[in-house]
Amino acid sequence: MRRSKGFALVLSVLALLQALPALAQANDIKLMTINCYCFPTGKTSLLKGLTSIGNFLAPAVGKKVDVVDLQKGIQKEAPQRIDEIAAQILRNSPDVIFFQELWGDDNKNRMIDRLSANYKYNYWNDKNRHGVTELDDGLLIMSRWVPYHTACLQYEHTYDDEKHANKGALLMALYNPQNGFITLVNTHMQSGTDNEACATKEAQIREIGEWVRGLKRKDWRIANSDFIVGGDFNEPFCLQADKGQIIDRTAYLTRVYNQEGMPLNNLQMRDWLCNHYKINKVVEVDQIRRGGAILAKGQPGAEMLSAEDPVAGRFNGGSGGQWTYWAVASEPTGWQVLDHFFMNPARCKMKSFIVLRSEFLGDRRPDVAFDPYKAISDHAALVMVVGLPNGLP
Repeated sequence: MRRSKGFALVLSVLALLQALPALAQANDIKLMTINCYCFPTGKTSLLKGLTSIGNFLAPAVGKKVDVVDLQKGIQKEAPQRIDEIAAQILRNSPDVIFFQELWGDDNKNRMIDRLSANYKYNYWNDKNRHGVTELDDGLLIMSRWVPYHTACLQYEHTYDDEKHANKGALLMALYNPQNGFITLVNTHMQSGTDNEACATKEAQIREIGEWVRGLKRKDWRIANSDFIVGGDFNEPFCLQADKGQIIDRTAYLTRVYNQEGMPLNNLQMRDWLCNHYKINKVVEVDQIRRGGAILAKGQPGAEMLSAEDPVAGRFNGGSGGQWTYWAVASEPTGWQVLDHFFMNPARCKMKSFIVLRSEFLGDRRPDVAFDPYKAISDHAALVMVVGLPNGLP
């Protein structure tokens, strides 16, 4: 039977409509975050403001120092480690990579050169060096998806040694036809767990909130976008298997994000950890409020406890239980998950995550945890697959 061109067109449209459900199911984004711990090669006179390494370097001030001397005993030099990090990225094939502590133009350009064939889009801020260290913020984003807007933020609030550093955030706003707009923020936050360090982290999130509100006023696409904030938050999940509990020091970060009008949290990852390790109790420690809350898994928080309550001291003390090595830890001791992705769980669904511990730290044995001869960073990489919503929020 002879068919008209119109009939063929109808068949083509029907075939396209039949394909739409498959497209809707494919609207995932695969994210990786990795703290590379790659210092730039330079004279120690530029780094003497950092007291944590200043004493170590004092005898060599003004002399050229091998980059390996700045890597906490990591034996491979930065260029070799960058090449091996790039190989791990290509092996795991994320859509977007968040880099922290990739300091210096040479280090960033080397990483970009190794990955540019697969990741055509990159963004980093090359104008924000300041202080005696003359370091940039160490941040880089690389993406397969096409960005329509990029922006950077340098934190005004810093504390201790990090007054000489240049921490901040990078924003990359993306558009994908299947899910609409998604905005990604890569950040490296203040380190430390004392009150002042935590207050600084709180202030840094408030800076992100103000920054994002300004961007939303200028661009309707960002205003109608879902957000995912990832990177090195320097606040951990820790496991105390002998007590059957997870210690969560990140809860106050969620509180501050919510106060800033960004309904983001990392609870999907925490719930997965509870299920995987068969943990029924979470202890949230809020250093800002000098207290804690004991939560049954999936239950509302309890009253905030006083600073004198032993719960509040369980992170810093040892009396509340022993820290347990776990394969999801992202730092060398094997105790702490320091790297996170915060998202709106009503919109963005965590489908899976893995921590590339042995690949980046050199060993997965709990009695070793970190092999300086094999390690390519002092952090493991975190890879997460997130299901994105269809359409606007």
